[in-house]
Amino acid sequence: MQELIFAAAPLYRIIAFVAFAAIVVVSVLIWRRSGGSGRVLGTEILRIGAAAIACITLLQPEWRVERAPDRQPTVAVLWDDSHSMETVDVERREGDETIEVVSRAEYVRELLDERFWAALERDNRVTVEAFDTPADPEQPQMSGTDINSALHAALDREDALRAVVLLSDGDWNVGEDPVEAAARAWGRRVPIFPVPVGSPRALPDLALIEASAPAFGIAGDQVQIGFTVRNTMPEAIETTLEVTDGSGRRVTRPISIPALGELRDSVFWTPAEEGINTVTLNVEPVPGEAILDNNERTIQIQARQELIRVLVVDTLPRWEYRFIRNALSRDPGVELKCLLLHPEDEVRGGGADYLDAFPEDEGELSSFDVVFLGDVGIGPGQLTLEQARMLRALVEEQASGLVFIPGREGHQNTLFDSPLGDLIPVIPDPVRGAGSESPASSALVLTESGRRNLLTMLTDDEEENASIWRGLPGFFWSAPVLRARAGSDVLAVHESLTSDYGRLPLLVTATAGTGKVLFLGTDAAWRWRKGVEDLYHYRFWGQVARWMSYQRKMAEGERIRLFYAPENPVAGVTLTVNVNVFDDFGVPLRDSGVLLDVTTPDERTRRLEMTPSASGAFSTALAVVQPGEHSLTATSQQTGDSVATSFFVQGEPLERIGQPANYDSLAEIARITRGALADPNDIAGLISRIASLDAQAPVVHVVRLWSHWMWGAVALLLLTAFWVARKGIGAV
Repeated sequence: MQELIFAAAPLYRIIAFVAFAAIVVVSVLIWRRSGGSGRVLGTEILRIGAAAIACITLLQPEWRVERAPDRQPTVAVLWDDSHSMETVDVERREGDETIEVVSRAEYVRELLDERFWAALERDNRVTVEAFDTPADPEQPQMSGTDINSALHAALDREDALRAVVLLSDGDWNVGEDPVEAAARAWGRRVPIFPVPVGSPRALPDLALIEASAPAFGIAGDQVQIGFTVRNTMPEAIETTLEVTDGSGRRVTRPISIPALGELRDSVFWTPAEEGINTVTLNVEPVPGEAILDNNERTIQIQARQELIRVLVVDTLPRWEYRFIRNALSRDPGVELKCLLLHPEDEVRGGGADYLDAFPEDEGELSSFDVVFLGDVGIGPGQLTLEQARMLRALVEEQASGLVFIPGREGHQNTLFDSPLGDLIPVIPDPVRGAGSESPASSALVLTESGRRNLLTMLTDDEEENASIWRGLPGFFWSAPVLRARAGSDVLAVHESLTSDYGRLPLLVTATAGTGKVLFLGTDAAWRWRKGVEDLYHYRFWGQVARWMSYQRKMAEGERIRLFYAPENPVAGVTLTVNVNVFDDFGVPLRDSGVLLDVTTPDERTRRLEMTPSASGAFSTALAVVQPGEHSLTATSQQTGDSVATSFFVQGEPLERIGQPANYDSLAEIARITRGALADPNDIAGLISRIASLDAQAPVVHVVRLWSHWMWGAVALLLLTAFWVARKGIGAV
């Protein structure tokens, strides 16, 4: 069938008719005024022809040709071959009784049997195709499900598509929302019939979905391993987490996971020897658990020996200063330097590990991994504003740690108006400028965050650790603190003193640039030695020194240092890589170009040019996509020094066994395309419905005359002829 139609709206039709009638009237009047001249009549006929073309164009004329399809209609059967289809949750039933539970993949393979589709093949061409087969059979969970692309591919491939049957659990996790392809199918009048395979409810299961550890640890010292356990059971579960290594050492701890929830917690582990330690975390299975192969994860922790350079600065040799000095000087992993200032008489303390003065330049100061600032402020005989600026740059740009331990003299109060002011993780109390004295001792009370933090672990057992903190000797003076700064982590608060913001925070940590800061608002941690000597006091300050210097120790060369964050990246995050380069005197080089070579798990290497900052640090952002081991090598273009390290990117699986089938997504696809959500137990009904669909729509070929080049050529020809005729009349 062929026909000419006008696609314009009624309003445009009225406008075109009125405009054409007006032009005809004008042409007739012009011809009569000429006395019936034949030449004028010819010119006006050309004018009316050009006007007719213009008005018809406004009506959008189209020539449509409909013809019967010359190809047999196609029914495309698409089946999901992704890893989530291995979930065993499809019940085979006889009447009302379940006789067997099989995997989604096995059930789909049964549905693909030719006998189900033979009835359709009489009048249709039936194609069967899998989609999203895992690219890497060794890691099938890393390949995703892209239903949208699978539907688009079928629409692109088949011109005479009558219907699409989609066998899937609907668990799409990559690509665009499938409704986008469904809208395209609706435009082509192709109904989609999803067949949901799998249970819409998650299987009863415990899954250890995440385990993370520091990039390295110190042999013989504790490291903190974070973990996450998911519970899809309708009741809370009490079980045990077991941590083991290759030597057979074993640590267990009871855990409780809420019903249909997650537990995020950590466990402490001590690497026994230097080198790579392989550690396995295992959640003990419980009765009724459907999937047992997701209860275990293995991580690697590199253990090594590190020498930490610490500078302790104070004014008076108070008890806190003396015992911190003793604790760190007796730690074999610490190289200690001290500076004791006396602002009143400008006398300096002396000894084997004492400095004569505060480091004069950045080169000398940059050698320290951690700096302790006692009751020291800004003023004569103390720190200068330039020294405060150098300390700030040391923390923010070179990943050093800075510990604030104020005292009763109140010198540290002057730091709040210095370059170090906003590094202190607390807000001072202007009313209690000298702090708070009490005749009775007060205790530090750990917060929830403090109970889980490595810094506050005074023993290997968490329950025993909480008991130890409750029994530690208290203090009689506390610093003038109002509240913690936003973004800081409060580990311990005052036992009784409060402000409008709650209990006074006295042990607070925070991140500052690439480094860390810690604030201890009492001067009596030395009293923890009562009855136990150095057992808890030494351990606490040793842990502080190691925790605060950790970032700087990731990878060090003689004159170059590399560190990155986050230290436990997962696939898809952006890593921030930082590099410091120094000259022979330890001064940061600001003009040295730094190149970073990144090697991914597929052994591809790319080179990045790092961006320098004003203080000589270099940084770049690195998007990590592939799970597995990545290598970094930073090279200074000026000195030629290089440093290398590696890190492991955890791959959060896209495809998870045990996830519920997504019926809602499949139902939406069916609704948009005017299909139907089919019952997997009634394939015969589905085939009958497809067979009863209307006959295949005719193929329609449309020629838009108003936008065709020949239409434009005719209009141009008439206008040209009219213009020439007008000129000819005017020349007579």
